[in-house]
Amino acid sequence: MLSQSSNPLAWRVFADTCVVNRIVEFGEYLFDNYLGGEALAEYERRSPADQADIEALHDIVAVYQRACMPVYVTETVLKEVAEARRANLASYAWEVFDHWRNWGDPQLWERCSSPSFAREAHELAATLKALRDEADRLLVAEAIVMGCDVFLTVDRKSLWSRRDQIEPASVRILRPVELWAALYPRARIVC
Repeated sequence: MLSQSSNPLAWRVFADTCVVNRIVEFGEYLFDNYLGGEALAEYERRSPADQADIEALHDIVAVYQRACMPVYVTETVLKEVAEARRANLASYAWEVFDHWRNWGDPQLWERCSSPSFAREAHELAATLKALRDEADRLLVAEAIVMGCDVFLTVDRKSLWSRRDQIEPASVRILRPVELWAALYPRARIVC
């Protein structure tokens, strides 16, 4: 259920696997404002839309760091990252998760580890037929069960393009550029 807040700074944001992969790939830039070496070469190989999402993610991370606000991820996301990445990059994703976990609602984090959370998410995922990919359905369901307002993704092909087919009152599926556009007017009070 979406919060009633129109203030994007109050929104609970869930990062999908693709976003966590960007955080892993561009961590030095996102957290330390350094874009060089392999990360710069990778950034330059990206499409303009991907570059815009990376820039927006940089700004979102800066606001969230400054305001001590977490970005929520689940163990499902981190397991997907671990399956696709080298061990050192997967461990970096876990470090980021632990960092944000310290800022979030401890009862929510605890609930996410419970069997009832997993059961509820799987039951909801089965109803999200608009999404073709079973893994995507589970992640969106986890975000909804967590009570997240935003499901942040850079997956424009399967998730973002089908967002209108998801119950609009359940979660907003946004790209980083869209979340940043909503945050920017209020971000000045934080930074």
